Amino acid sequence: MLPKALSFPGLVRLLHESVIYCVVKINARGELDYMNDHFSRVYTHLYQNQKIRRAELAVHPFDRDLSKATLLKCIHSPAESFSVNLKMVDKTDSHIAVSWEYRANIDQSGNVDGVIGIGRDMTALESSKDHIHNLTIVLHSVALEQSHAIRRPLANLVGLIDLLIEIEVNNKSFEEIVNHLKFSADELIMEFDSFMIKNF
Repeated sequence: MLPKALSFPGLVRLLHESVIYCVVKINARGELDYMNDHFSRVYTHLYQNQKIRRAELAVHPFDRDLSKATLLKCIHSPAESFSVNLKMVDKTDSHIAVSWEYRANIDQSGNVDGVIGIGRDMTALESSKDHIHNLTIVLHSVALEQSHAIRRPLANLVGLIDLLIEIEVNNKSFEEIVNHLKFSADELIMEFDSFMIKNF
């Protein structure tokens, strides 16, 4: 949520060069008075041949009424912030989902002189979720492979050591070797368990 005492110049200094957030200032006529670098990179193609930069050009036609209604809420309730998810049109004319937080901008005289919006592309976040899901699947298969590839020969080794312990040989050196093998196998199991990828 946007802070109660929002300073537009402070916001511009903070987010003008952001690569994540879009920041816009929309005047009472619905025109863009300001757009930060990120908004410009994504949407400026829509405004290249336009003398008047109508804010609604970047919004998908189906969501324009919702956008206008949200901006009007800000003007009628300037002390409140309003959130809205809008479909926007990007450079490829495909639609991206952007989550916006809007609030009225108050000038030095205390009058509402437009609306400030901060937006975040939610499509990128969904792609990140998909990427994380795919990485989780890969880690799961690595953990299974890791477990089977190492545990099987380790279990065979432990089984052979147990068989050697059962053999009755009256040779002190043989017993020491078997005990040392048993100790080393137990250490190897503990080390293996400590570095194994777990929770998959």
